Amino acid sequence: MKKKDIKDTKKTKEIKFETKQLKNTSVDHNNSVVVTFIIALIVIAVLVGGLYYVNAKFVTKDKYQGDDTTTTTTKETSYDDTIILADDALKQKEKEYMVLFFDKSKDDSSYYSSLVSGYKGDSKIYSVDLSSKMNEAYYAKDGNVNEIMPENMEGFKTAKIANPTLIKVKKGKIVEMKRNKQDIYSAIAEVKFN
Repeated sequence: MKKKDIKDTKKTKEIKFETKQLKNTSVDHNNSVVVTFIIALIVIAVLVGGLYYVNAKFVTKDKYQGDDTTTTTTKETSYDDTIILADDALKQKEKEYMVLFFDKSKDDSSYYSSLVSGYKGDSKIYSVDLSSKMNEAYYAKDGNVNEIMPENMEGFKTAKIANPTLIKVKKGKIVEMKRNKQDIYSAIAEVKFN
């Protein structure tokens, strides 16, 4: 063999050796990337778990408290069944009751509200807020009302209700009506109409 052939053979062997070495190195490199990735995932999982634990223990105090002194607070929703719509003024279940119509946006509304809330009579008393959009068809804001007592709520749509007005309802019919502040007070304070 000639020197050149020997050199070429040596070069070929060196290239093959370097290729094997590179392959081994790349395999080692791939293994180190995988190991680094797995370690990074473990570290992230530990951090997320630690944050969850800190949140549960200190922020929300849901878990890991050691004592079972959990208190649950519920807020009751209050509902005032004495406030009705003008349309329902003659549709209540009682045979005899009173309905006080007044504008809750006026200055004297607290006076009428206290009359209704302080009422302790046998028959029920309801209130209708004339300032509500749902009751505006019945309200004479300008004070121009017909003094004739209507027989039903349809009559109030044309006659209109003044602020304030107290009606007594018996078996679904209006039997008495008061529009004066003193008369309203007397009727509620006396508990019964004449």
